[in-house]
Amino acid sequence: MTGPEALPPPSSPTEGLSRLAVLDLMRTVALLRVIVFHVTGIDGLSLIASMPVMFFVAGALFARSMKNRRGLIVTKDRYRRILPSLFVFATALMGLYATLGMLRGTWSSFPGSGAIEELGIYDSARLFFPLFSGEPPVGPGSPDDAVFWTWNPLWYVHTHLVLALFGPLLVHSYRRWPRALFAVVGGIWLLDAVGNGGTANTITFLVFFVGGFAFTDGRLLAVERSTMRRATLAFALIGLAFVPFGPSLSINGWAPALLFVGAAWVAGSIAWRDQLEKVAVGRLFRPVISFVNRRALTMYLWSMSGIYLSRTLMPVEGGLLRLSWIAIASLVLTLAMTLLACVLFGWIEDLAAKKPPEWWPGHPIRRVRTAPEPA
Repeated sequence: MTGPEALPPPSSPTEGLSRLAVLDLMRTVALLRVIVFHVTGIDGLSLIASMPVMFFVAGALFARSMKNRRGLIVTKDRYRRILPSLFVFATALMGLYATLGMLRGTWSSFPGSGAIEELGIYDSARLFFPLFSGEPPVGPGSPDDAVFWTWNPLWYVHTHLVLALFGPLLVHSYRRWPRALFAVVGGIWLLDAVGNGGTANTITFLVFFVGGFAFTDGRLLAVERSTMRRATLAFALIGLAFVPFGPSLSINGWAPALLFVGAAWVAGSIAWRDQLEKVAVGRLFRPVISFVNRRALTMYLWSMSGIYLSRTLMPVEGGLLRLSWIAIASLVLTLAMTLLACVLFGWIEDLAAKKPPEWWPGHPIRRVRTAPEPA
């Protein structure tokens, strides 16, 4: 039987910490890119394939958690960490939608011209707990409306919860039949790409989630650096070659380009991990990386409030800012709102992780009294 047991463990605790530091750096860059892209809509930013990277990191950490804990416990842990912050954010959305007159007391929502105009009870409940349906949650407005950006990015939380639900089965299958699992997932991806014309991404994210398992057990790290660098170049060229055949210059809605460009970013991060480790643990960037990873969920959710406010105060035709002074002003406002939300609501992530709540990572809400040391 092949699996992580057949691979040598890290040579020292420091090597294991460096692996986590690289994952933290990958998630930091990916999350910040997501926020900038949501604000500006610059197509070229999609070439920094954030979502494949984020699901790769999620898979690596999920497999790592299952080394010493049962799968059910790990899944419950993921839900415990995500749902409280999501509930608070969804409650705020209900307050906003009620103020805008976008809630209705009927079970179903009221569709307008191509978009939901009033949110019914069922769709409102899906914002609190996305798995009420197999589809991502929905809300009011179209992409041209500021309110659209308060709920649309919740698809990521939905997909993450789905993968965490099936995560234990995937990890167990990987440990017993790693090649078979990759073959099955690859086959499903191909069928999905053909069936949906390459415009659906969920299975692409499944590929990267499972790929994260191979990072945790050391298989990817065991590949020669030169081989991984050549793979990075090959994946990048193939991914870029697919871009002109997609529905737009953004690769986010074009699965073939997203798969290969995402693979290039993952392979490159592994091939040049020594350099990335130095950045990740260095004194200059480590505080930022640590903060983002301690508040990743809060930043992802509440950046939407900044985007809503910026698009309300500075509306742009078509809803895409591109490169302009409005884009810069909107980005500054969004980041300011996001950091404010981290102060107001970030401590929920601490409580969900069973840690002492902190206004700002490193600054506890209340000081812990300790007994005086004996003389």
